[in-house]
Amino acid sequence: MGRAGLYHPLPGSLAQQFADSLFPVQHHQTVSAHPHQAHGGRQLHLEKNQILQQDIRTPYYGQTYSVSGSLTSRPWSWSELNYTARASRNVNSYLNQHFSLLSQGHTGKISAFFPKGLNLYTQVEFDRREVESSRFKNITLYDAGMEYKAKTYRLQLQLNNILDVRTYSYTLFNGLDSFSYNYHLRGRELVFSVILFQ
Repeated sequence: MGRAGLYHPLPGSLAQQFADSLFPVQHHQTVSAHPHQAHGGRQLHLEKNQILQQDIRTPYYGQTYSVSGSLTSRPWSWSELNYTARASRNVNSYLNQHFSLLSQGHTGKISAFFPKGLNLYTQVEFDRREVESSRFKNITLYDAGMEYKAKTYRLQLQLNNILDVRTYSYTLFNGLDSFSYNYHLRGRELVFSVILFQ
């Protein structure tokens, strides 16, 4: 039920810039212990650029550090809890000035499994972005659904975007330039699906 593209790293490039170097560093780690599983990772992105100011090239430095982790737990045989967290800090340096913006996202899902192939779930997705120093833009999305599994078919009933959030817009300012984003989301919808197996 995740929405691909809703959460993405803050932009680290500007118009009229010349990329000189790029040094990515990544690390991932997984810890498993039935009935609990945990997964985590981190990524460091360094960038050195130049921008044109009155026909003069001026150095511009950017750094993005991202961390993420997920946890899956089955406290009882008929239930499952899923939690995913993401955080990213973008730091820009320009003429001895430093600007830092933080973004984070959280997704939680609760599933219940009943006899005779009936499953229920509910999910919440929260995204929080720092658009300027100490000023944030938030969005929360709720989903729920049920599923029935048989040997030859599967029935699914999904209620997406329960709060009927239609848009998610914000403008980022990194000290040099501003970037505007405007997401048009599907409104509240009820989806019924039939999946057949051979």
